[in-house]
Amino acid sequence: MPGTIGGVLSSAQNFAEYLGNRMKEAFQVMVERTVSEEFFSMLEEASLEGNDPSRNGYYSRKILTTSGDFSIQIPRERFHLLSSRRQKIQAG
Repeated sequence: MPGTIGGVLSSAQNFAEYLGNRMKEAFQVMVERTVSEEFFSMLEEASLEGNDPSRNGYYSRKILTTSGDFSIQIPRERFHLLSSRRQKIQAG
């Protein structure tokens, strides 16, 4: 009998750990998608304003949560640097 209770408890702990990992993965995907959608919306707005938006890969950021830490990939952009340089050149 004690082996059965221990087995059930172990199974419950394994399930809780599995569920926690799946929730962390889902949160990571949700954050990355939200950031990407906002980023591409920003690029589209910049394009409509006459800027020349362009992507330049990704960079990583660490997110700390109560469910554990994870890294997300953030799209990198270049158009802010280019538009700032253009403004300095035009002003100067």
